[in-house]
This record gives sequence, structure tokens and C-alpha cells, in this order.
Amino acid sequence: LGVAPWAAEEITQLLLRNEFRNHAVIQAAAEKRVKDNNESRTESRSHRKSTGTAQMIQRLVSIKVRCTLQK
Repeated sequence: LGVAPWAAEEITQLLLRNEFRNHAVIQAAAEKRVKDNNESRTESRSHRKSTGTAQMIQRLVSIKVRCTLQK
């Protein structure tokens, strides 16, 4: 680099500090992405469950109606 040893040391420290900060930001973003994915997966699972229950109730009602009509 052609700089004084103390300046090179200071530059190295600054670069390392910046690298750690970048790593922390990237790590936090990755953790948030995982959390968001898990939440959306849970939401869609509960949505599927509720629509599945509604469909089952509809089927039972239509079977009951058919049985009543056949009598």
C-alpha cells in the first residue's frame, strides 16, 4: 500500500470493524427472512386447515340433504 505502519494498522482495524458490522447486518437480515418464512408457512397451514374444515362441513351438509331428499 505504501502507507506508514500505524496507518496500515488503523486501516486494517477499520476494515475489520466494517466487515463485522456487515456480517451482523447480513446475519440479522437472514434471521428475519427465516422468521418471516416460518410465519407465512404457519399462516398458510392454518388457512388450509380452516378451508379444509369448511369443505368437510359442506360435504356433510350436502350428504345430509341428499339423504333427507331420498326419504
